[in-house]
Amino acid sequence: MQNLIKTSTAIALFFLFGACSSLKASVTDGADLGTGRSFYVVHQEKDGRAINEMIAKKLEAMGRPTRTGSSADIPANTQILVTYVDRWAWDLSMYMRSLEVVFRDPQTESVLASGTSKRGSLSRKAVESVVDEVVTEIFNESVAREASAAAP
Repeated sequence: MQNLIKTSTAIALFFLFGACSSLKASVTDGADLGTGRSFYVVHQEKDGRAINEMIAKKLEAMGRPTRTGSSADIPANTQILVTYVDRWAWDLSMYMRSLEVVFRDPQTESVLASGTSKRGSLSRKAVESVVDEVVTEIFNESVAREASAAAP
């Protein structure tokens, strides 16, 4: 009976934590993420999956002029610097465990906005979908913040 309880508990914990996912974003007061701002996505040296290009493609699709490359090649006219941290896990295959995307002021490197997606093995998604949801959530939060600031 005790083994059955232990096994049931282990299975329940696996499903509880393995299926968890979260998505959140925050935008600093006064951050201007409006159209027309130029973005530059810094490619992480260890990124062999071209996540920087996926982020740049998503920003372009949202009407934001975007370039990507190494940290040594940041154009002088960049208005928003984009960095990211991807974490991976193994569960029968590799999957993206989390992605954090951060928008920074290129002069001060202060954070303007950030978004994070965390996923368990059972709630995994394709990398492109995770990039899409994080970048979209950042802009959704920006619009929501602007609307609440404009409300009387």
